[in-house]
Amino acid sequence: MAKRLQTPERIRTLQRKLYLKAKAEPDCRFHQLYDKVWRGDILLHAWELALLNGGAPGVALSDSHILVSVIELI
Repeated sequence: MAKRLQTPERIRTLQRKLYLKAKAEPDCRFHQLYDKVWRGDILLHAWELALLNGGAPGVALSDSHILVSVIELI
């Protein structure tokens, strides 16, 4: 069985808010999500998911400078 990473509650809260907003206002466009996606906790969680998945499209896990950049943001 594959390992699973539990999504932190803070990220789940953001996901729920975005989901509810999208359902309530189908014509809404989320133009200002850059600051949300660039949050340190989200980047770290995405990196951990990529590690568990064996990588992510377009990202070599040997690129340690990416991990250093993520950790510096936190």
